[in-house]
Amino acid sequence: MNLTVCKDGADLARQAADAFVEAAAAGDRPALCLTGGSTPQAMHRLLASPEYAGRVDWPRLNVFFGDERKVPLDDPRSNYHAAREALLEHVPVDPARVHPITDADQYEWEAHRRDRGDRGDQGDQPVPTGDSPDVSPDVSPGASDDVSDSCALAAR
Repeated sequence: MNLTVCKDGADLARQAADAFVEAAAAGDRPALCLTGGSTPQAMHRLLASPEYAGRVDWPRLNVFFGDERKVPLDDPRSNYHAAREALLEHVPVDPARVHPITDADQYEWEAHRRDRGDRGDQGDQPVPTGDSPDVSPDVSPGASDDVSDSCALAAR
């Protein structure tokens, strides 16, 4: 795994967009996973820009989501909704290759949690990664004071 420390949120968005473009070009059947929350939105907007949109072969790309809130997909709090407005509506991605997490997926995950004995209502938290915080671009949990103005981008 490579770890890149970015100077701010704009640098993080650019580094992440560059990594996205590189990953989208790899393999015969590229599949990428978008995450929710406020941090990726700058990357989504950058990828939709003329500078980046033409660098991705959008029609062959499969887009998945790593988490979703327990709200309808058209709700402004939905990660899919946010990604659609910032990115997916602005690039020629094949809608049949966009795979949002649906209510059925969330119910299946909740049943899995119940089967494991995991109790508790997640409310409006992301599923299945409801325990992960939405990390702001300038402060990571547990970061020391000397790196509080930095961001990190991990890529495999």
